[in-house]
Amino acid sequence: MSSDEDDRNHFSEEQIKEIKRISKLKKKYYNDRFQVSGWDDDTEGIVEEKEPHAKPVSEILWAAENGDLDLVKKLLSQDPELVNVKDSDGYTPLHRACYNDHSDVTEYLLSTGGDIFAKTIDLWQPLHSACRWNNAVSAAKLLEAGADINCKSKGGQTPLHLAASNGNAKETLQLLLCNTSLQPNLKNDNNETALDIAQRHGKYYKLFEIVNPNINQLS
Repeated sequence: MSSDEDDRNHFSEEQIKEIKRISKLKKKYYNDRFQVSGWDDDTEGIVEEKEPHAKPVSEILWAAENGDLDLVKKLLSQDPELVNVKDSDGYTPLHRACYNDHSDVTEYLLSTGGDIFAKTIDLWQPLHSACRWNNAVSAAKLLEAGADINCKSKGGQTPLHLAASNGNAKETLQLLLCNTSLQPNLKNDNNETALDIAQRHGKYYKLFEIVNPNINQLS
């Protein structure tokens, strides 16, 4: 078994679903923008807006995901209630802005009543989305606004668990680990701490020395 296959086996079903969803949406954005040919990814659980500008609800979700701040402002000026609309998976404009790290959109949505505690069907809050994809700037804005740094998803994943599963999430790990409200030893439904995941997925597990000076004794 390859190391990549081994890593995939350690992701929960919830994480795999989320990774597929965001990867699909990001590829769709790239294809639409640069006219790249299609792909054959699994579309399970993915609902794409075929006509994103047909209705205000789908349009603001599209605008947040694609970083169109001017359109977000226009739509919210017409109907402020759009700030917390959800797609069929429970994602709000704030979730979408956070997973693509459109920090200017994130900041504006927060200033207009975006719900930092909004949950998807898998109980992901916007902070989960930002941290899974190493979007530290958006994560910082959410924390400044009062987001729960220890919030848990359906599978018991905290933002720290999700950042730890990303081998390139140095900035987000530093942000979370330096926060005095963090509970770093929380376990997910697989009975794993974020450190357990970090030791398996990347080179930055030693950042956990920030909260656990004895980490070298565990490695």
